[in-house]
Amino acid sequence: VSAGYYGEWLDKIKVDTETDENTGYYLGYATLGTSLTYRSVSIPVTFSYPVIQAMNSSQSDSGYRLRVGVQKMF
Repeated sequence: VSAGYYGEWLDKIKVDTETDENTGYYLGYATLGTSLTYRSVSIPVTFSYPVIQAMNSSQSDSGYRLRVGVQKMF
């Protein structure tokens, strides 16, 4: 079992000399994960939930993220 935090930042979009003030954000995610292993196959699963949502202007809120993978050991 693992737990952590990661952030995602996007600066405001600039075109030539103009800056779009309605773009850009910072998202902070709390994460919880584990890995299920059977013989030589491992399935990592991570659940991330946004705890910080600092959006510039009005933008859609971010939702949770679920990441699932498959790893094969040779």
